[in-house]
Amino acid sequence: MLNEGIIEPCNSLYAAPITLQPKKDGSLRFCVDFRELNGVTVRDVYPIPRIDHTLDQLQHAKYFTSMDLCTGLWQIELDPTSQDKAAFIFHAGLFRFRVMPFGLTNAPVTFQRLMDLKDFRPDPDKLNAVREYPIPTKLKAVRTFLGLSSYYRRFIKNYATIAEPLIALTRHSDLKPFQWSEARQNSFEALRQRLIEASIISYPRFDQPFILQLNASDVAREHAIGYASRTLSESECKYSSTVRECLAIVYGCNYYRP
Repeated sequence: MLNEGIIEPCNSLYAAPITLQPKKDGSLRFCVDFRELNGVTVRDVYPIPRIDHTLDQLQHAKYFTSMDLCTGLWQIELDPTSQDKAAFIFHAGLFRFRVMPFGLTNAPVTFQRLMDLKDFRPDPDKLNAVREYPIPTKLKAVRTFLGLSSYYRRFIKNYATIAEPLIALTRHSDLKPFQWSEARQNSFEALRQRLIEASIISYPRFDQPFILQLNASDVAREHAIGYASRTLSESECKYSSTVRECLAIVYGCNYYRP
């Protein structure tokens, strides 16, 4: 845990004891006894779903998946002002958790709150590769950047329109030399900026009506559940606005089909 940054040495005034609990396979589980800390903690009364109620909602389900999250609580960083309270002591010294440890009275409900969030956004760490991507000097680099940015196109409104100058560069690439223009530079910078300002997307609620909002561009109070777009073929670009709107309806229904 020390090598992974889960814990760190400290000089906290708190010091919970540790205990080793046997597992089914005979190995030992490292645990911290937070009973004293839990006794003076203000309890969060956020409700955790009951298993019987959850099962009742699955009555019409056909497929079932079982999973076990790996050290789920450790994915939650502790506020720096609370880390000293999560300190523990044993023969090697005094250490504190930098993430949410198992055994805290409010740990389960904190994790449940995160699972119940109505919105989601791209992982900031994973977006760094796109944000810091250098200006392409070869066609292969353009394709790599489009592949990276396209992975998050769900969060970018009008992605196909913004990316069109770069996508056009990849068409018939074997028949013309690589040329980096001002329009492509603007497209490249716009995509990186849109990713920095990536929209927050809401999870779809299937008990509520959906609104399919169309925008048939020349090239491409409600909560958005996603953005979908694609570039038009050469023949589709010749369609009238009305026909392009109809094309967008078909594309949207197919893309978001149940």
